[in-house]
Amino acid sequence: MKRLSSKQYILFLFFLDILFGLIVVSVIHAWLYSPAYRQQWESGFIVFLLLYSILKGVNSYRKTHIPPFQELIELAPVPAKNIHITSVIAEWIWIGFTNFSTFFIYFMFQGYITDSIDFHFWIKHVNVLILSIFLFVLSNKLYGAYMYNIVVKKIGWIRLIFFSAVSSIFFMLGRLFISGFILPFYEAFRQNFHSIHSAVDHASWIQLSEQLVSLYSNQLHSIQVFLFSEGSAFLQVQQFISLPAANTAARGRCIRIAYHTCQMDTD
Repeated sequence: MKRLSSKQYILFLFFLDILFGLIVVSVIHAWLYSPAYRQQWESGFIVFLLLYSILKGVNSYRKTHIPPFQELIELAPVPAKNIHITSVIAEWIWIGFTNFSTFFIYFMFQGYITDSIDFHFWIKHVNVLILSIFLFVLSNKLYGAYMYNIVVKKIGWIRLIFFSAVSSIFFMLGRLFISGFILPFYEAFRQNFHSIHSAVDHASWIQLSEQLVSLYSNQLHSIQVFLFSEGSAFLQVQQFISLPAANTAARGRCIRIAYHTCQMDTD
């Protein structure tokens, strides 16, 4: 059998990303999405994309702050700052290409649930994409500087207290996530599925779904109130993201009205 070339292999993976995105969006839209919660779904996907960018920025600190071939970099005729900026840009482009399905799912789902895919739609979500790039760069630089200070710089009392506080905060967040979300799911699953035969029992799955709804309803309601209550910080940020699109759309409408008015005057 003929082996695929590098170009054909990349195109094949690109096609698989698109196919995977189509399947995911179709399943979500057919089985999970409800038009009554369109704002929540739209905002949830925005939150996911922003958090995804932050996590990718943190995860990429080694490639941008501890680059390979250090000896060659020291001999480079350009400043180290320029090399670092180039590494960050190249890393984001590589992540965008290798994780194309994530961005494809985001834009495709937002296109599914919107009223019309117009100029306002593209401006709004391009703003979200720009914000995600900014968060990727910011998280990459902050976490890279954090790890650099731990490894390279001498740790005094102030740094020790700061690093201990940060580690304690992340430990508590992980503990709350595990105790509040992971363990209840594990216990509910263990109570309903005692053997392999329970996995094919339809009643066991229905009972599990009812237990999960009762378990997570309070947590989901609290998250929904925090994010989508009137005057919440998240809705203000989302409105700020939409402002350039709204202003651009308004200017476009004014230009069209003025154009038609001039035509009527000419006639």
